[in-house]
Amino acid sequence: MKHRNNRLAVIMDLIRNNSIDSQETLVRLLEKEGYSITQATLSRDLKILKVGKVSDGLSGYRYALPGEEAKGEVENSYVQDVRRGIVSIEFSGNIGVFKTRAGHANSVAAGLESLELPQV
Repeated sequence: MKHRNNRLAVIMDLIRNNSIDSQETLVRLLEKEGYSITQATLSRDLKILKVGKVSDGLSGYRYALPGEEAKGEVENSYVQDVRRGIVSIEFSGNIGVFKTRAGHANSVAAGLESLELPQV
C-alpha cells in the first residue's frame, strides 16, 4: 500500500504543476518519475483522488484536483454520470434499487459515493 500512497502523491504533484489533458500524458509523466502503471490503474487512482477535468480556458480540458475553484465542476461531472447512467429507481422501505444502463453501474455508484449525500 505504501507504493500506492507514494504514487498518489506523485500524481497529485504532477496535476498541480502541469497542464495535463489526457491519461496518456499522465502515464508518460509518471514513467519519467519511475512509475510504470496501466491505464486501468491510473483510472482507479484518479477516482480515489477525485480528479476531474476542468476547462483550460482555451479550447480544451485539463485534469484538476478537487479544490475551491474546481470542486463545483467535479461535482457536476459526477451528477452527469449519475443522470446519464440511471434508468429507474424503486424503493422498498429504506432500500433503493437502481437500474442502470449497461456498463454504467460502477460510474453511478462512484458518482453517488463521491457526492457524499447525507441521505445515501
